[in-house]
Amino acid sequence: MKGYERGLELYGQMASRLENDELMTSLRERGLIVVEGANDVIRLDCLDATAVGLCSNRATEEQIAKIERFAQEHAQGCVTLMPDNDDEGTAGFKELSWQLMERGLSVQLAWSSAMHDGQFAGKQPEDITPEEWIVIDAESRKIEEPSEADRRS
Repeated sequence: MKGYERGLELYGQMASRLENDELMTSLRERGLIVVEGANDVIRLDCLDATAVGLCSNRATEEQIAKIERFAQEHAQGCVTLMPDNDDEGTAGFKELSWQLMERGLSVQLAWSSAMHDGQFAGKQPEDITPEEWIVIDAESRKIEEPSEADRRS
């Protein structure tokens, strides 16, 4: 792809995507979803979930700065991480979560090999079915809204 430099860019970062109402709704409801690969971004777009891909399991400083800016400008500072459920993805995204939290972003994990009773162990975002996405998405959204009692205190 001409003009794309792995390590400096995020797959799916182009601003024209924000013209899509479903993807803008996704940003507001889920935060910016960060995945490893281009195929993961494409699959989540098909499920109306806005994601960007590192094209690696480790983020560079330039990519972290872009994630921070994009999340602050379009997703209320919220990021949802969805790595490949393998050892490399887990290690890289543990590091990324720490780096994003140090920048003041709200970070949550969409899935892991242990979450959801282990049903997604070894899977990649590009492989999830619409039915599996419903399970993952419902669990992720449980964290979002504070209760009425929390708002009053």
